[in-house]
Amino acid sequence: MSWKFDGETVDVHRLAIDPEFFRRGIGLALVRAVMSEEPEAQRTIVQTGAGNDPAKALYQGEGFVEIGEREVGGGVRVSLFERKRDRASGSN
Repeated sequence: MSWKFDGETVDVHRLAIDPEFFRRGIGLALVRAVMSEEPEAQRTIVQTGAGNDPAKALYQGEGFVEIGEREVGGGVRVSLFERKRDRASGSN
């Protein structure tokens, strides 16, 4: 997993899990860890393959909202997600 934090937004660049370890909660743990690592972030953004339903479900389950889709080249499409900080609780 890699990400960039610019003082306001956490931009998750990569999250990859070895297929032998799918469905064990590793992706979920990593998403939660990065959000805990940058508690002052106002939002977190991430993208995944438009057809990657398990990843999309993971992000949606953690409160991310799908905000669009775009082509990144060669017909490959990605879905864009965003999660804004919950101002009432202060949690991301």
